[in-house]
Amino acid sequence: MVTNSADDVVGLDGTTNSLTQGADRALLHLLRENCDAVVVGAQTIRRETIPLPHTTPLVVLTTTGDLADHRLLIRGNDTERLIIAGTAEALEMAARTLGDIPFEPLALPTGATGSDIEAAIGSHVQGHDLLIEGGPTIWSLFSSVIDEVVVSVIPPPTDSHQGSPRWWPGGVDRWHLDALFSDDAQMLYYLQRTGVRGVPSS
Repeated sequence: MVTNSADDVVGLDGTTNSLTQGADRALLHLLRENCDAVVVGAQTIRRETIPLPHTTPLVVLTTTGDLADHRLLIRGNDTERLIIAGTAEALEMAARTLGDIPFEPLALPTGATGSDIEAAIGSHVQGHDLLIEGGPTIWSLFSSVIDEVVVSVIPPPTDSHQGSPRWWPGGVDRWHLDALFSDDAQMLYYLQRTGVRGVPSS
């Protein structure tokens, strides 16, 4: 996630664009292209231009299926895959609102938990190395199965807690800092381990 020292995950423009600089986008591109699937929420694809990764499926979670105002960037590459995940009713709506954009439907039961959704996506794409993007709603949904969090912070925080998502379910006190680096633009990058799934934590 990208954040600022006040713990905001979007800037004044309502997107992450004003919070990102330096190597942040290049890092995000590398993460997108080297995981088994990229997962976003419908709100994210309405708010920001999201390109379909060249080599990785993009999974869009939706509760309603109304994706008419999406800002997906589809370049027509044969390796691009768009997966829409939601209830049967949501998938029917997605088929109507996406028009002629092809997608793979992934049916989810009503009330599916983050663990349920992670298992369904992993089975569908045959891999469980998922990159969860989006906002607090999506991250909170998956918080019980997220074992690593990459946080890009601007401007550089003045203490080790600034930029950490205080809204994270259960808090971040048990997180373990695994790596920390910066770049010429003074973005600060944390790789945090959350302690779930047996990952060591402090």
